[in-house]
Amino acid sequence: MENNTIQSWIGKNVRIKKEFIELSEPEIDEDASDYDDEGNIINEVYYEQRYFINTQNGLDNVLRDRDILNDTFYVQYDCYGVDLWHMRMEGKNISELPEPARLIVIRETNYPYLWDAKYFEVVNP
Repeated sequence: MENNTIQSWIGKNVRIKKEFIELSEPEIDEDASDYDDEGNIINEVYYEQRYFINTQNGLDNVLRDRDILNDTFYVQYDCYGVDLWHMRMEGKNISELPEPARLIVIRETNYPYLWDAKYFEVVNP
């Protein structure tokens, strides 16, 4: 039999699931690289690669200064529903909304961003 219950994560610590963490591709830092007189790169310098959460909305930078491989995050708020932030000006029909999902706000970002809880797992002390 399927378990259809849900419990609040408020006050719990969570971490990012490893399956959603990726390492950025090497990218040339053109300002730091060296060029010859003809404008050809003779010494390529790359930006430092970083780990990021592969999200569909591009807001992985909210946690840019965190060690997302190891850090845990405190859940300030959770809910089950639809984040309407990106739909506020579009005038969408209710039938066009995405399916409801569990959403959480974590304290460490100092930004009230609703994360889809699918990116996280509860950490037991």
